[in-house]
Amino acid sequence: MAIDESEARSGPAADWVAARMAAAAELARLDATVFGTAAKVSFGRHLKDLRLTVARLFGAPGLLLERVSGERPWSLAALAEQASFDRHYDAVALAIADSFTLKVHLDIAALRTGFAVFIASLAGQASGPADYRRFVEMVGRLIASLSARRIIRYSALIRDRMNRTVGIVLDYPDEVTALALGAALYASEVRRLTGEDPTVPLSFLVLENAAATFRSRPEAAARFPELLQLSVPWM
Repeated sequence: MAIDESEARSGPAADWVAARMAAAAELARLDATVFGTAAKVSFGRHLKDLRLTVARLFGAPGLLLERVSGERPWSLAALAEQASFDRHYDAVALAIADSFTLKVHLDIAALRTGFAVFIASLAGQASGPADYRRFVEMVGRLIASLSARRIIRYSALIRDRMNRTVGIVLDYPDEVTALALGAALYASEVRRLTGEDPTVPLSFLVLENAAATFRSRPEAAARFPELLQLSVPWM
C-alpha cells in the first residue's frame, strides 16, 4: 500500500496529470458502481456530514455546524482534486479541534505530499472489480498516505487532564487525523447508501491502539474497519 514519495512527484508534469486523471477515473468508477443507488448530496452537505461524524466518533455530538449550500454534487472523484482533498482534511482537523478545544497547526507542503502519495497509490494499482472491497482498500490507502506524514499538530487551549483521549490526539496528531478522515469518509458513504450509521464512539483504548498501530505499521490502514470497530454492511 505504501508509495515512495519520490515516485509520487518524479517525472514530467504530463505524468502527474495522467496520474490524477487515472485516480479520478478510478474514484468515479467506485462512486458509480458501489454508491450509484445512494442518495445524492451536495459537496457542502458531504463536508458537514464528515465533521458531524468526527464529532460522534469523539463523543461530541452537540457540535454546531453551518451548512454550505449551493455547491456542486458530491462524488468520490473530488478526492483527486487538490483543493477538494485539502477541504476534506481541513474539515476533519477542525472537527477534532472543536471537539477538544484545540488549536490546529498545519504544514501545507506535507499535506500536498500526502495528496501526491494518495494519487500515486490509486493510479498505480492493478485493475480490478469496483466493489465494496475496492472502496475499503481506497480508504485504507488514503489513511496510509496521510498517517505517515508529519502534517499536523494540535495545541491545547484548555487541557482537560481527566480526558485521556486528548492526550492521544496530542501525541498522535497525524495518525488520529488520518484515521478520523478515513473513518468519517467511510461512514458518511455507508450512511448515504444504507441510511445506517456504521460508527460507534471511539474509546480511549481503541483510539490508542489504532494510532500506535498506524505509526509503527502504516500498511495496517487496510484493516481500519476492524481497528476502529466499524460495521461493514456488505458482509
